[in-house]
Amino acid sequence: MSVEECVEDVSARAFRAKMAGFESFRTLAEQGLRAVGDDPERRRRLELLRDMYAFMMDRLPHLLDDWDELKDRRCDRY
Repeated sequence: MSVEECVEDVSARAFRAKMAGFESFRTLAEQGLRAVGDDPERRRRLELLRDMYAFMMDRLPHLLDDWDELKDRRCDRY
């Protein structure tokens, strides 16, 4: 890893920026569930979408924290 990579981690910053949109998509899926009522096929797709975004909102911050720790250890060598 170069010194420049230790200074700025554009990829991690981009992932964190994307996380802000996860709540919006989860909320849209919830609104869609209210709109489709009891249609089982549409509900399944929207439930899956809602659950995936909830999962990502839960797990991605932990993964990025792990990445920051790993990156910091690697950068300490420079």
